[in-house]
Amino acid sequence: MTKDETPARILVVDDSPSTLEVLRRNLEDGGHFVVTASGAADALALLSFTPVDLVLTDLKMPGMSGLALVRHVTENLKETEIVVITGYATIGGAVEALRTGAEDYLAKPFTDDELREAVGRALRKLRGRKSESAPPPAAVPGLLGESEAIRRAGRAIERAAPSEGGVLLGGEDGTGKELVARIIHNRSARAHGPFLSMYCRSVAPELLHEELLGARGRPGLLARAAGGTLFVADIEEVGAAVREKLALLGPPARPARKQRSTSARLIAATCWGTGPSRTNPPVSGELFEEAIWLPPLRERGEDVVILAGHFARHYAGALGRPVPELADSVLEVFRSYPWPGNVRELRGIVRDLVASELTTVSVPDLPPRMRFSALRDAGWNRSLADVETEHVRRVLAAVDGNKTRAAEILGIDRKTLRDKLRERSSPAQPSRDEAPGKEEGALRPPSSAVEPPPELRRSRER
Repeated sequence: MTKDETPARILVVDDSPSTLEVLRRNLEDGGHFVVTASGAADALALLSFTPVDLVLTDLKMPGMSGLALVRHVTENLKETEIVVITGYATIGGAVEALRTGAEDYLAKPFTDDELREAVGRALRKLRGRKSESAPPPAAVPGLLGESEAIRRAGRAIERAAPSEGGVLLGGEDGTGKELVARIIHNRSARAHGPFLSMYCRSVAPELLHEELLGARGRPGLLARAAGGTLFVADIEEVGAAVREKLALLGPPARPARKQRSTSARLIAATCWGTGPSRTNPPVSGELFEEAIWLPPLRERGEDVVILAGHFARHYAGALGRPVPELADSVLEVFRSYPWPGNVRELRGIVRDLVASELTTVSVPDLPPRMRFSALRDAGWNRSLADVETEHVRRVLAAVDGNKTRAAEILGIDRKTLRDKLRERSSPAQPSRDEAPGKEEGALRPPSSAVEPPPELRRSRER
C-alpha cells in the first residue's frame, strides 16, 4: 500500500488454513484490515453483516465454489471488488470469474509483490468508481445539491461568510439552517473561535434574556461566544428589547469588511419564508446585514436523490453496513413526496433504511406515510364506489347515454343501473332511449370525450 492509499477492508477466502494465515499477514503488513473465511458459505455469512472493500478468494474449494461467491458479490455488493486465486491447471475458471465480475486473478504460486499489485489495482478501480458515483461538488463545500434554489443560497453564503455582519437564515423546519450557520462560521475569519447554539423554543421566555446576555455575574452565551459565532434559532421568540441589546453588544451589522470584532457574530434562524412572506423577513433592523432563505426540499428537484445517496453512504459507513441500493420506484416516491420535515426527515428515513440491513430498498420498505402519499399521487386511494362511478360514466359516454346498451355492457339489468345512478346522483342527463325527465338522478357523462375501450367502440359503430 502506497502512502497516499487508505487502508481497505479485505475478506480472504481459502480452505487452506496455512494459505489464509500467509495472506492475512501479508495484507495486514500492508496496512489493511483483514477478515478470513474457510469457505464460500462462511464468506457469505460474514458479508451479510461485515461490509468489505475487496474479496480475495480461491476458486477451487469444497462445498460452495469460489465462482458462486464471485457471482453473489457481483450481483449484490456494488461497493466491493473481487480478486480470485487459481492454480495453473484451473486457469479457465479464472477466465470465467473475470467474465462474471472479478477484477483480477492471481495464479499460484505468486509472490508478495504480485499480491500487492493485484490488490492495489482492484482498490484503485473501486475508489475510481466511488468517485464517479459520488454527488458532484457543491458551489459551497458542505451544501449538497445542484438545484438553482440551493445554488442561489450558496451564492448568498459566499457573500455572507467573509463579512462580520449579522446573518438571518429563513426557511421551514428541517431545511438545514444550523448547518448553513456552521458553514458560514467555518468559512469566516472566526473559524477558530467558538460556535455556540441556542434554541429559543427550548428556553422559558422569562429566561431568554439571562441565557443570552447573562445575569448576576454569570456570562451569557453572547459573551461566551466572543471572537466566534452565536447561532440563535427561533429569533422571533426573543423580545424586541433583548434584540436591541444584542445589536448594541454584538458587532455592527455592517462593519468594515476587514475589521474583526472581538464580540460574537450573530447568526439567527427563523421560520420566515414558509409562505408568501419570503421577501419580508419578520426580524430586521440593525441586527442583520444579510438575509438568506433556504428552500424546502420539495422545491429542490433532483437534490433529493443526491442527498439520499449521500446519507445512505454516510450511515452505511457509520453503522458498518453495506450501502443499500435504492430502487428506481423508491427514487420516484422521493421525488414526488412533499417532505414536510425537509432534509431532516429525509436523513432520518435513510438512516432507518440503512439500519434495517436491506440490500435493496423498494417501496414497501418505506414508512407508511410515504407509501400512502405515493398511492394518493397515483390516484389509487379512491374508494370502490368512486371507481365504479367513473367506470359507469365511461360506459355511458361511450354509448351516448343509452342506458339500455350501458346496462348490457356492464352486465346488469336496467333497474340495477338506475339504482346505482340514483345512489351516486348528480344533475340528470337525458338518455337517447328515454324522454327527458323520465328518470332522475342520472349521472352526466363527462363533458370531454373519453376514448372508450375497443369493445365499446365496436358497439357505437353498430
